[in-house]
Amino acid sequence: PGHRAGRPSATHPDARASRGAGCGRDLRRRARCGVARRGPGSTGIGYLSVPHPTDRGASRGRGRYPPRPMSTGVPTEEQRRAAAMQHIRQLGDPVLRTPSLDVDEFEDTPADEVERMAEIMREARGVGLAAPQLGSLRRLIVIRPTEDGPTRALCNPTITSRSDEEEIDEEGCLSLGDLRFDVPRSTAVHVEAVDEAGQPIELDAEGFEARVVQHEIDHLNGILIIDRATPESRRATMKALRGSR
Repeated sequence: PGHRAGRPSATHPDARASRGAGCGRDLRRRARCGVARRGPGSTGIGYLSVPHPTDRGASRGRGRYPPRPMSTGVPTEEQRRAAAMQHIRQLGDPVLRTPSLDVDEFEDTPADEVERMAEIMREARGVGLAAPQLGSLRRLIVIRPTEDGPTRALCNPTITSRSDEEEIDEEGCLSLGDLRFDVPRSTAVHVEAVDEAGQPIELDAEGFEARVVQHEIDHLNGILIIDRATPESRRATMKALRGSR
């Protein structure tokens, strides 16, 4: 978006410069504020290449931009996060509203899918990810509630019991950009599932871990935090969203 009046032609060097300069800003705008994650790590995700304003002869010797810094060839955290976010379905995609199917094959596919999901979750700086967020309608989630803790995979997870006590806290979602809502959740849950090898597992989660598990299992049932949010929080967030447009 921007003013159209007086815009230089598409072939004019200044127009190319404007596009190049805006690319970095656009990438930064797309990064959602979220839980801070660990630093650089190896990944197979295809990184985005961010053009520098001096590319394609944009400055033409006019001194509009400072000299281009020497590239180290290592993507920044911002670039890695933006690349990971390219894989995650966003609000409005029908797959996010479609109930998932049980995982019934445990040869190589679940393990490969878990590895890919865990990698994207880490690079996107999330604490959990559900298969539907990547377009796969399988009942599979990965969670990593603490930065220094292990990543856990749960196939076909079911909450078999939950505490009567609930707590309201703010939640965000990798599929909802910058939107955040106050969401009530049970403070403790017991979950039965199978791991990526098909072995039965049980999980007793409390506090923040319980919140993450409930959030991700909701995704498997086509439920988003906007559906769970308190009415006041939903109204305030949507009002702020409309005002920003």
